[in-house]
Amino acid sequence: MIVFFMAGMAMGSWCGIRRSRGASGPGILTMAMLQFAGAVASLLLCAIFAGLVGIRGSMSVVLVAQFLFPGLALLSGLLGGFQFPIASRIFFSNAESHNMSVGTLYAADLVGAAIGAIAISTYLLPVFGFLKSAALIAVVNLIPGVLACSLAFPRVDLREP
Repeated sequence: MIVFFMAGMAMGSWCGIRRSRGASGPGILTMAMLQFAGAVASLLLCAIFAGLVGIRGSMSVVLVAQFLFPGLALLSGLLGGFQFPIASRIFFSNAESHNMSVGTLYAADLVGAAIGAIAISTYLLPVFGFLKSAALIAVVNLIPGVLACSLAFPRVDLREP
């Protein structure tokens, strides 16, 4: 599972680097779409797990274990890996952040991942269960997605001449 996740991270990073090189702007709209994809992915995972409840037979279990779960790990890594190069481009497009290093952004990414992993595994999942935790993760992903959309599409004031 870890190998598939890390392979997805590598492929996602490669795609993100290629995408950010070809982009003219900082990629705020791409980041918004990735955040919305993360929200949908957490809810889709609930639907997939609900569908797996009816799996019967040893062959079906083997197929799920050998193909579905590694595929989900690969897709999760792809989504996560794609975000970092886009976030780097957005972060370093600001003139005030040029005196910071990539290590600063990477450290913030690691701290956020550690806090999220600890909070989800030690509190959210045991207390609220998988469905409510996935719904909360979807909302947490929607908030920066909406914020990024508001930055990508600023409101036009029609009252000014």
